[in-house]
Order: sequence, then structure tokens, then C-alpha cells
Amino acid sequence: MSILGIILKKITSFLLHFIMIVFAVLIVCAAVGTFVLYKYSESILGTSLGELYQEAKAAVEESTEEDFRLNQTSYIYDADGELMTSLSAGSSQNYVEYEDIPEDVINAFVAVEDKTFWTNQGFELKAIIRAAWSYITTGEFTQGGSTITQQLVKLTFLSSEKTIVRKAKEIIMAYYVTQKYSKEQIIEWYVNQCCFANGIYGITDAAWCYLGKSLDELSLGEIAYLCSIPNLPEYYNPWTYPENAVDRMKLILQDMYEEGYITESEYHEALRSTITLQYNTVDSDYDDTISYAIYCAAVYLMELNGFEFCNEFETDEEYDSYWESYNEAYSEAKDMLYTGGYSVYTSIQPDVQKILQTQIDSLLSFDNTLTSEGVYNLQGSATVIDNASNKVIAISGGRSQYDLENNYGINRAFQSTRQPGSAIKPILVYGPAVDNGYTADSTLYNIDVQTAYDYYNAGTNGVDSMTGTAYSLARAVAYSYNGCAVYLYNKITPEVGLSYVRSLGLNHLSPEDNGLSAALGGLTYGTNTLEMAGAYSAFACFGAYTRPDCLLSILDAEGNEIYVQTEAVQVFERDTATQMAKIMEGTITYGTASSMEWETYSSDHAAGKTGTTQVSADGWFCGFTDQYTIAVWVGTDDNTTVEGMAGGTYPASIWRNTMSWLLANKAERVEESVFE
Repeated sequence: MSILGIILKKITSFLLHFIMIVFAVLIVCAAVGTFVLYKYSESILGTSLGELYQEAKAAVEESTEEDFRLNQTSYIYDADGELMTSLSAGSSQNYVEYEDIPEDVINAFVAVEDKTFWTNQGFELKAIIRAAWSYITTGEFTQGGSTITQQLVKLTFLSSEKTIVRKAKEIIMAYYVTQKYSKEQIIEWYVNQCCFANGIYGITDAAWCYLGKSLDELSLGEIAYLCSIPNLPEYYNPWTYPENAVDRMKLILQDMYEEGYITESEYHEALRSTITLQYNTVDSDYDDTISYAIYCAAVYLMELNGFEFCNEFETDEEYDSYWESYNEAYSEAKDMLYTGGYSVYTSIQPDVQKILQTQIDSLLSFDNTLTSEGVYNLQGSATVIDNASNKVIAISGGRSQYDLENNYGINRAFQSTRQPGSAIKPILVYGPAVDNGYTADSTLYNIDVQTAYDYYNAGTNGVDSMTGTAYSLARAVAYSYNGCAVYLYNKITPEVGLSYVRSLGLNHLSPEDNGLSAALGGLTYGTNTLEMAGAYSAFACFGAYTRPDCLLSILDAEGNEIYVQTEAVQVFERDTATQMAKIMEGTITYGTASSMEWETYSSDHAAGKTGTTQVSADGWFCGFTDQYTIAVWVGTDDNTTVEGMAGGTYPASIWRNTMSWLLANKAERVEESVFE
């Protein structure tokens, strides 16, 4: 034998021995791990494996076919206790039997979600190993570790909480579901139960709502497009992220081809499919208040499920990853709401809602230009908060448009973001500065903004030595001098300013926002009236911020109260809040919002700030009295100029008319005023 042969033989022998040793170690580790888990399961999991097993098995044994067809309806009520809407899913819509489900629908789901569906025992070992590794390395189970049967079990029996106990139950129950029911029944129930975003459940309703077709009219490409949605309903939502669903459609078609469900020619033909979206809805009565109430309840259920909210990110990748996880968790919580039999009581006041909507509709009626979807291009949104309860009592996401053939629309008050312009200054620059020693009389310099940006972006300290016309801080706020805001923001540093707005609930701050341009509202993604109203209400509440929602009570299906009010966080010192109230009162009495002539509408103290972005694409007025806080945005959906608009025009007028009505008809006297 040659020397090379001897060397290869020794290497081969060594590798074989090494592999055997590794394999033996893995077996020992698995055995030890199993023993430890069994022996100490109660302390590790909070329950014994035996109890967990028996509980999961019993639930399936006691189940009937109707358990997989029916979901419990949830109800939402307004502040008067009147029913706003009922929420339901599954068989309450358009149930389709197995023999009527197109074969391509079944094959699409199996190919992309569970390739071994027809042969597995309800779970897939490799997927469980992947999920377990994810839990070990990240502390939670990620998407992709569940078979179709496991997903059905979660939809039917379990919460969306990502814990090892719930995952263990899911696997055990999936096994017994497979033993008790046929694969045909399981896939039928799954296709009818899974969520297709926007409160749409089941493939039949998805086909109608998104494509305006019945199941037997769908092409292969359209089927793959629809079947992409349940994986992450919010991320693949056709009405908000249509291209995301197209990308997954291509993946599904590839999987179907590789699994032999379609031919090569069918694959390529389907790839060339043109998806023409429609905007039909099963529930046509989901106005702005209902969509917001659903959002609040779903977010609260996310919290109960253990989701960790965050608004501080070091990289864009971290930001994107968080929102992907957020959308997944939100979708799961929304599923719970639609199927869990909850009773949600809200703070929405119908009379206030009517006044707010009327003001937006009437003051923006001068421009009825339509977008390609037939929606008014000129839009507005607003949020009203009762400062005493820190609850949203009215919210509008756009103009009323009763001539639309469908209910397509987005609630701009919380579902979209826009640049805030100078309306950001009190919460990002001036409030933090006063909280750190500045006063209404502090001298600021109205420096050249572009030069300051250049210095800052170059990494020099040139901004520190810049000067310009000197103004008091109070005057700089009232007249919205941009150079003064940039000068002061550089003094307190972006790090300090951003820490305040994060504490005040602005959730879409990007790592790219850590620069001077944020002082003038130049944010990567922006904000909305819900966030801005919540932030401004902290001034009216003596510096204490409470995350705004419209929830008063949530009862589960058994009538148990599960809602606990969010606690307030002291963001500003009390003295800072009173100083800022006086400072921002100047905006209304003699500054950029003086043209709305507040004193002729009310004798109550009021404070606020205007905001106008470049080319007048966005106008804001955010302000408060002792009793209420309102944030108003006006702009166009296509980001074009609104002729003659500034924060002190249409937005301020909507704010003034709504606030003066509130004070005259709803307000109660406060014991302590932030203006005194």
C-alpha cells in the first residue's frame, strides 16, 4: 500500500471513530436531558410531564368535529355600553367542505407549510429540533416549527403564548388529533380556520375579499398568492404590503413544482400571473373607532402573550427584525380576539366621534380629488384623549366617503406614519431642554440649519460655536424658529432628546434618526396622531405619560376580567410640564397658531404647537387644555403639496372646533391646572 493510501486509511478511521464518539455523546446527552426533564419537569415547566400529557390528551379525546368548525364570537362596546360590533371567524363566514376545496389549494399549503403532512403523526421531528434549537438560542420559538396539524391545534385549543409548555401541549395534541381525525378533515378545518389578514378567515372569504372571485375561478398563481398570507398575515397583507405576498407566492410555486404537484410548464405560467387586487370586505361596518378598538385589544393580548415591546434599535436590521416579530405576534393576538369570545368595553364616545369626524369632513371638503383607488387624496386624521382617564375617546383615520363601493381604507390615525415637522419640537427638543435646566427666558440662536447639518454630519464640533439672531426659548417655540431648535437640540444632544420621545411612546424611531434633522421632524418613518396625542397629553398630566388606548375592560369567554390599566410613567418633572404649558400657550395667543383666534371660541387656557413639512405635504396641530389633548394631521396620500396649508390653518381649525365643542359640552372642572 502506498504512503498516500496509508494516510487516507488512517484519516478515514479517525473520522469514523470521531463520528461514532459524537453520536454516542449526543445519545447520552439526549438520554440525560430526557431524564432531567422528566425528573424535574414540575420545577422547570411548572407542571409535570405526566400532567401535561394527560391534559393535552384529554382535551383532544373530548373534542368533537364542531370544535374545529366553530369559534366564539367577541363583542366590542362603546363608552355608553352600546354594541359597536361583533367579531367572529371560521364557520360564521363561508365554510367550504373538503371535496369543494381546489386541489391546488391543498397542495399549496402542504408544499410550503408541511411537506410530510399526509404521512406524519401530527408533528415533524426535524422541525421540532429546529424549534427547540431556536428556543435554546433565542428564548422563544420562531416561525416554521409547526406542522399544519400543530397550527390547527393552536388555532383551536391554545393561546399564542410562546412557551415551552404550550409548545409541548401543541405537539402532544397534534399527535392525538391525527389519531382521532382523518387528514382530510384536518386540512379542511385548517383551510377554513387560518387567518388571511384584515379580519378575513378561510380561503373562500380570502378569494372574494382580495380577488373578487369564487374558489373555482382562481388560477394557480392566484391560489399561491392567497396561500402565502397565513404564514405571517400582517407581513403578507395584500392591502398594505402586496409585493411581500408576491415574493412568497413565487416560493410556494417553486415548492409545488419541486414536490411534483405541478408541471414545469404550469410552474412558469403561474409565475407570470398578474394579481389584480380588489378591496371587498366581509365586515363592512368597520369604521375608524372599531378598527382602533380591535387594535387596542389585540395589542393588549400581545402583552398578555408575553410579547416584549421595544422602540430602541441599534441597527436597521434589528429594527426590521423587531417589526417582523411584532406583526407576527399582532396577527396571532388578533386571531385570539376574533375567536376567543371576549367582551371588550371601550372609552369611545359616539357624540365626540361625530363632532370630530364632521370637522375633518367639512374643513377638507374643498378638495375632492380622487386617487386611483377612488379615495379622496386630501386626507386628515385626529386623536382625542381625555386627560383625566388617559383614554382615547374619539379617533378619525380619514375623511368619510360613503360613495365607495367597498370599505377599503387605512386608519391613518394609527396605521400609517407621516413626518411631524415642527410639531416634534416640544417633545424632542424644548421639553427635554427645560427638564434639564433651560427656561422660557433662555437665549437661543437662530443658526443656519444647513450649515449646522454639514458640521454635525462631518463629525466636527462646529455647531457649538455657531450664532445667529438671539431669541428667548419661549419666542422660538411660539414662532417655530428652526435654527433655534437645531441649536438647542445640539446642546442637549440627540441621544437625550430621543430618550424622551421613546419614553413618550414614539415607536417608529430608526437608528438613522440619531441626527440633528430629527429636531425639525425629519424622521425616517415618522409618527401619527395617536402617538403625538399620547405624547402631548403628558404635558397636560404634569409630565406623566400613559400609553393611550381605548380599553376600559376586557372579559374573557368565562366572564373573567383580564384587563389591567397601564401605569403612568413620569417622563418630565412637574415643573417642566407647567413651564411648557405656559410656553406653548404662546403659540396660540401670538405665535404660528394665533390666526385660529382661540380666544373668540373659548376662555380656557390652551397650549400647542404647529408643524408643517417641506412643500406643505403635511400639516399638524397638537395641543391640549387641562381636560383634553387632540393631535390633528392634514396631508395628501401621495405626499404632494396642499395649497395654502400650514399647521396653523386646516389642522388648527379642526383642533379648535373640536376642542371648543368639548369644553362647552363635555368638560368637567379640574382640581389642579397645569397652566397655573
